[in-house]
Amino acid sequence: MNLSLNATYSAIQVHTDKDGELRVSFERLPFSQLNANQLLVKISYSSINYKDILTITGKDGFHHNYPHVPGIDAVGEVVESKSNKYKNGDRVLVMASGMGLQTDGGLAQYAYVREEWVMRLPEFLTEKEAMVYGTAGLTAAFCVDELLKRTPINSSKPILVTGGASGVGLTAVLMLLTEGKTVFTSTSSQVFHNTFGDEDSLSIINGLEDSSNAKFSLLPERWSGCIDTTGGQSLNIVLKSLCKTSAVICAGMTAGIEIEINLYPFILRAISMVGVNTESMDQALRHEVMKKYMQASVTKKLTEIANEITLKEVPEFLNFRGERTFAGRTIVRM
Repeated sequence: MNLSLNATYSAIQVHTDKDGELRVSFERLPFSQLNANQLLVKISYSSINYKDILTITGKDGFHHNYPHVPGIDAVGEVVESKSNKYKNGDRVLVMASGMGLQTDGGLAQYAYVREEWVMRLPEFLTEKEAMVYGTAGLTAAFCVDELLKRTPINSSKPILVTGGASGVGLTAVLMLLTEGKTVFTSTSSQVFHNTFGDEDSLSIINGLEDSSNAKFSLLPERWSGCIDTTGGQSLNIVLKSLCKTSAVICAGMTAGIEIEINLYPFILRAISMVGVNTESMDQALRHEVMKKYMQASVTKKLTEIANEITLKEVPEFLNFRGERTFAGRTIVRM
């Protein structure tokens, strides 16, 4: 791509101030600031993920050289390529990779990315729809796939999804309903209640923790499986309540990274606890799982409830501390 010496692009940057505090701003940056890599992508949409929130608060576990451009999701067009696999004009998708963590990310009009982080935009998704899913939706699809492999065939018990208002939780709920499953989800979000309260085969509960249950090693069999997006002590209650030979798929830790567990459910009920790390999945497997679970009805619902903002509006959105008025994910239009 031919650029003038003074060419600039728009991006979100995280800075450290003189007191070491992080701040987020919308800026015009020189193209010379981009660190060259195999592919330069002109981004049309990005999205906001939990990892992006951790990045702008300095809690993502990575050491960044500030200023840093966050954003772990991006979709757009290749405009410069040193790759044999992708050429200029290819529509590509980047999510669940090192972008935005190891390198500058997708909350910008342009980003250089590594070839191995990229996949072609699937034919069954538009650019906007791809970001309505993003890393959260890809994680949800892998969780559903792993859970259904392990759900007892003859069980009449429902499936539990914790943290139903999260990006992963919400998408997993819709995917499971599309698969014909009876689903319970735990969330205190009133917006989620208002949006999905009338959904067939879905029951919404406010929480799982009950101090009176802590002393018991086993609880009555309640769930034929669980997708857990929160971690923390509620996961302990879930493990005690799983049906024989069922599983909990762990994909989040917003409520805490430590839990107290005992071995009774694992031995006496032969349950499993499985972790999902989407970044470790290769592109062929990603495409297979996306095609299987990102069905038209799920895509339509997620798109209807998505919150769309412009890149310039990102700092205000990230700094907002009130209660959200929408149930869906937030996508960013360049």
